[in-house]
Amino acid sequence: MTATPEPVPDVLTPEPSATLTVEVEGDLDHETCDALLTDVTTGLSARPSVTTVHLDCSAMTMCDSMGLSTLLQIRRHTDAAGLSLLIEPRPALLDRVLQLTGTTDYLLRRSPGSGSPGL
Repeated sequence: MTATPEPVPDVLTPEPSATLTVEVEGDLDHETCDALLTDVTTGLSARPSVTTVHLDCSAMTMCDSMGLSTLLQIRRHTDAAGLSLLIEPRPALLDRVLQLTGTTDYLLRRSPGSGSPGL
């Protein structure tokens, strides 16, 4: 009698998350904003299936005008690519900067075609 080989189970590689999460820690200023922009663009290049960029700002301690400019640049990039942008959680200091500069609605709005808020 010849033994029938056991069927080989399908090994499925889990799909990578459709969300690119980048943690923003410490000060987001003229000395650190290039690193954030590089992290986001490099992450998107490495993972073309990403549909959402999530900036976790819970450990942010300061955001100056260059930091705000970088957040706006990331928003423009995600919009152009048809991606959602989530900036959460946010410290009160970032909410205050966004409110004072009138950028809250632009940075935190729902992305086109997104079912979830950018808040």
